[in-house]
Amino acid sequence: MLEHFYEMQAYIRRLRLGPCGPFMDRFADELHRLGFRQATAYQYLGTMGNFSEWCARRGLRIDEIDENVLDRYERALRRERKSFWKDKHVLGGGRRLLRCLRQIGAIPPKTPVQIPLLVEAFEQWMRHHRNVTDATIATFRPVAIAFVLSAGVRPSEYTARQIRSFILRESCRGSRAYAQRVVTVVRAMLRFMVTQRRWRCSPAMLAAVPTVANWRLSTLPRYTSEKTVERIIATCDARTALGRRDRAILLLLARLGLRSGDVTGLRLGDIDWDRARLRVTGKNRMEAWLPLPQEVGDAILAYLRRGRPACKDDHLFLREVAPQSGLRSSVGCIVARAIQRAGIDVPIRGAHLLRHSRATALLQQGVPLDAISSLLRHRDPATTRLYAKVDMPLLGSVVQPWPTEVPR
Repeated sequence: MLEHFYEMQAYIRRLRLGPCGPFMDRFADELHRLGFRQATAYQYLGTMGNFSEWCARRGLRIDEIDENVLDRYERALRRERKSFWKDKHVLGGGRRLLRCLRQIGAIPPKTPVQIPLLVEAFEQWMRHHRNVTDATIATFRPVAIAFVLSAGVRPSEYTARQIRSFILRESCRGSRAYAQRVVTVVRAMLRFMVTQRRWRCSPAMLAAVPTVANWRLSTLPRYTSEKTVERIIATCDARTALGRRDRAILLLLARLGLRSGDVTGLRLGDIDWDRARLRVTGKNRMEAWLPLPQEVGDAILAYLRRGRPACKDDHLFLREVAPQSGLRSSVGCIVARAIQRAGIDVPIRGAHLLRHSRATALLQQGVPLDAISSLLRHRDPATTRLYAKVDMPLLGSVVQPWPTEVPR
């Protein structure tokens, strides 16, 4: 109820006005259940109370409220409070209010995004025949939809000009990594179409897909020294719950060379305390058991005992703010904040910096490449050989001296 957050009865009565008013108590209960801080709940409830009054002035019923109405309200506030104004509580609170209203049946369900049948069939094929995860399919979906809308739903009529024009046009919207994703999605869709009867496509169209220039082993791993890594880890304040969580995450990245997705996917049942090992599910659902060093295990225990909130979510690491759920894509931000606190200059500011640094340090200590490959869980040993290029002492022992005199 609203009494969870407010004491002034006059303000509570005001929040209960308008088309959303009868449901504001339920919305307050939902915020309280999700563990929102009182200050954030104040902002969400207050802005949604103003939104309800705005809807009442325009004669809107509760079943007429949806994302479009919320966008209209946000644009109206933007006009009133200058063009640069943007209140995150309006958008965040509005989305949560609409979700709450749909859960109790006060407003109609959200209209699902229309996915072409060709894209749906492609996703089913990728899921069952290529063992692709749902996260990868969600990443592929926007590109697949854009390709079908551009080229059409009759693959038998596709031409090389159509395919290349779409790839060139779509690749210009992002980085080289995005261009590689576009090429990967289009090539996968064409391979799917070649194998289908309903969506038959000429196999010759596969040759029309260009490649993105990417010379393997042409770059050096971006890493930093072990001393710098220790400075980054030392910035975490172990006296706070947030500091204990961040320190455990940084140690997993720095000692075991985990990827950011490996950390977000860790669950409570993935730790075998009796055998001091950790189960990691990496790319393509590949599971591996890694040794759990004493330092890392102590950091995780400190977080579990005096940092991790009680929650039904079984992810090992939880978000700091409500709703209390597993981390999403914030591991890189945790590393970047630690680097900023340390006040150091590093080649990159993401989680892969610690992964590269760990592999480089092991190589410089004389650890064989196959052992490093096992730790990093590389499927192709050639990927691990990239780190051999940063072993300057070894390269110095085999490099040929530069001739001082030109032979005649």
